[in-house]
Formats: sequence, C-alpha cells, structure tokens
Amino acid sequence: AGGRGIVTSSLVLCSTLTALAMPFLFLAFAQPPGTSLSVFYLGMVIGEFLLFATTAPLNGVFLWCVSSAERSMSLAVANLLIHLLGDVLSPVVAGWLWQRTGSGQTAMMVVSAWLGWGVLLWALGAAISSRTA
Repeated sequence: AGGRGIVTSSLVLCSTLTALAMPFLFLAFAQPPGTSLSVFYLGMVIGEFLLFATTAPLNGVFLWCVSSAERSMSLAVANLLIHLLGDVLSPVVAGWLWQRTGSGQTAMMVVSAWLGWGVLLWALGAAISSRTA
C-alpha cells in the first residue's frame, strides 16, 4: 500500500509540474515577432525546467509499478515509447501544424497546449492508483 501512495503522489507531481509549465511555454511562444527575446527565453527556461522536473518521479512510477524482476524491461519499454512519441512523432505533427497554419508560432502554441493531455492523463493515473492502493 505504501508503494501505491508513492505512485499516486508521483503522478500528481508530474501532473502539477506539467500544468505549471504550460503557461510559461505558451507565454514564450505567444510573443509577437520582433519583440524582445527576454520573455521568450524566460518562458522557455522556466517551462522546460518544470517539464524536465517530471523525469525523476515518472521514472520512479515506471519502477514502482512492476516487480523488481521486471524493472529493467519496464524502463526499456517506457524509454522506447517516450522516444517514439516524443522524438519521432512530435516533430512530424509540429511540422504539419506549421504547414497547415502557416505559422511556426501558432504551431508551437498548439504544441504547448497539447501538454494538457499529459496533465489530464497523469491526474487520471493518480486517481486510478489511489483507488487500487
């Protein structure tokens, strides 16, 4: 039961950190062209810091949800899926959005808003985890 509490807390933390990152990233990309880059850099640094802060709790969830004999496979599958969805699919989708809208700024604002799915899914995972504890 103690392990499930850690999983639930970690998923809530991931959801919260991602939710906090979204407005900073949106602000960074919402800057009109030709304005100072200071707000862009500030938004990117804070937003990315908050997103990268989810790494440790998320890896913990991957380890805590399986038996010790399955932990290496859990991390391997998670790593593969993260890179497949993040490194392969996301540039294609962002490029498609850019071409479709004609605006890199709009495309990146949509990509920043898309993080909302992560917020919702991690919160859902936390709710499910708390019920099975």
